[in-house]
Amino acid sequence: MFDLHMHTTFSDGKNTPEEMVQEAIRRGLETVGISDHSSGDPVGMTLETSVVYRTEIARLKKKYAGQIKLLCGIEQDIFADAPAFDLDYIIGSVHYVETADGFLSIDHRPEKTQMIAEKYFGGDNYALAEAYFDTVAEVVSRTDCDIVGLMVSLDRMEVGQEGKISALQEIKQKYGFPTHAIVSMKEVTDYLYNRPIDGKVVIDDKIKKSMDAYYAEYGVK
Repeated sequence: MFDLHMHTTFSDGKNTPEEMVQEAIRRGLETVGISDHSSGDPVGMTLETSVVYRTEIARLKKKYAGQIKLLCGIEQDIFADAPAFDLDYIIGSVHYVETADGFLSIDHRPEKTQMIAEKYFGGDNYALAEAYFDTVAEVVSRTDCDIVGLMVSLDRMEVGQEGKISALQEIKQKYGFPTHAIVSMKEVTDYLYNRPIDGKVVIDDKIKKSMDAYYAEYGVK
């Protein structure tokens, strides 16, 4: 078991790198990577503290060798400064959109995201989403990260553009990296069908019939 996305007190985490390593050992993890936010990120390290960060991770690698494999990574936002030292890996991320007033975070609080849409995108949430995903498309070239896979929250189980296999499977075939979903639409449907949630049935017989008809036409066979 491993965890390669861990933040510490070097950026926006609550625990020191050593405390994180000790807890990982206690939980039986075999490999962990510390990946604090890079310099230039509003919640990230400064250039000076990033040097201390690298030194501290190197110290912990030696101290806990034989107990756990420790990697030194960084979460490199697309608008942040590039790291000035070698790393075991880079997590490319996009937390901001560029506006007339600079880079603004869109993934902290819903009300802030809505404010950005109204103030800078004329209230058009789709325009904000398009600007965000246009930026995401540049993350590899601008952060020098590698795409090792795609994780989505829900596999909708719809056929892709070719009309034969699912959209997730098409991405896997086209780009050559693994694709995974946390849950599938079938799992969600099976769980919610005629099951009361907070006193209300979300998927009743009528909705289930409509869903079955939709997937008979657009779903993966």
